[in-house]
Amino acid sequence: MPGRFNPGLLPGEHGPSKGTLLGDGEVSHYGSTPLPQRGRSLGTGTILACFLGVASCLGEAEASSEEVCQKGLGTLSLAWLALMELALDLHMWLNSIVTGATSLLADGISACQAFEACPLSKRFEGKTLHDAVPMVTVLMMMGILYFVFFLCCLRTNPACDLSTQMCCLFHASFLMALVSYHQAVVTDPGRVPESWREGPGTKERLACMIFERKKSTGDMRFCSKEMKYKPDRSHFCSNMQRNVLRMDHYCPWMGNCIGFANYKYFLLFLLYTVICTDSVFGLAMAAIWAGALVPGTAAFVLESLALAGLLGLCLSPFLVFHLWMLCKNMTTIEFCEQLGRGQYISPYDLGAFANIQSVLGRNMLFWLLPIYSTPGDGLRWQRSCRNFVEPAKKAASMLRP
Repeated sequence: MPGRFNPGLLPGEHGPSKGTLLGDGEVSHYGSTPLPQRGRSLGTGTILACFLGVASCLGEAEASSEEVCQKGLGTLSLAWLALMELALDLHMWLNSIVTGATSLLADGISACQAFEACPLSKRFEGKTLHDAVPMVTVLMMMGILYFVFFLCCLRTNPACDLSTQMCCLFHASFLMALVSYHQAVVTDPGRVPESWREGPGTKERLACMIFERKKSTGDMRFCSKEMKYKPDRSHFCSNMQRNVLRMDHYCPWMGNCIGFANYKYFLLFLLYTVICTDSVFGLAMAAIWAGALVPGTAAFVLESLALAGLLGLCLSPFLVFHLWMLCKNMTTIEFCEQLGRGQYISPYDLGAFANIQSVLGRNMLFWLLPIYSTPGDGLRWQRSCRNFVEPAKKAASMLRP
């Protein structure tokens, strides 16, 4: 069928096979019309174009070989362009994924470096994971209190009639409690300096600075574990394995010893936490009493009410006890040493106002702020003569016949 497309003819029967060259004017046996591949190889792309042309011309009765080849080449070109666009889109997509992953990895490394440099990370460096469990528990309880106040009481209970002042008071107290807790955890309570280590002339140099003596021998107090002389009001903490200046007690909920440098933060944390717990307890009671909560929310509020009541019941007397000791300029260890005597007298009691200043600072504007304002160095303490003269007179009068 000359001049027509004849799919029954094969290249191996009547003409050059795949890969051979056609000369100028040589007719391919795919038809009587010369194909436009003169001087070029009939490669895989040409054969694919022919098959695509055949597929596109199956419905046409009169189709020359040139038309078949042109349609096949056009279809192949469109397919190649679509494939290139797909490859380009895939390249851009993979590039964006790699760029995003690289940026995320860099941000993660920066965050890890920032976390390693933060005081909270350094505070627990080298410690086991269970040492952080009490701190996580405290933060979870604080989060529950805030959730009950804001999501349950503030949003779903119009019967509470919360004022702007009440909301500001709670949020300010909550923020101050968190900051005070953080400062109490990361702040070193105070340590004995290296200049107090035993050495030539150290005992003579410190003799005029130390007033507390051993009850048995009357000699200066000396720590055989640190090999240092102990300043007044300092004690050895077994949890920290060193002496702490003006040691009050070791708090497992903070993972730190409460001493000279962080006692103010500890006291402020108690104060602001009591305000938060009492506020949540009162608001939860009002919400439940008014019946403004749905059953699911009411059940959660009841559980949180028990938590707030338990915290308020435990922390409120604890806060009052520490405020009383603050006015007496007394630590928990010094209080326990005087148990059973009938009276609690501190040799460092300078009066209520002066005692408060010795912990909270001389500027009253900084008393309720979680910033460091404690005066002194924790090594020297002013003593009150009144608390020594009166007991001496009383003892002398008892010895008279």
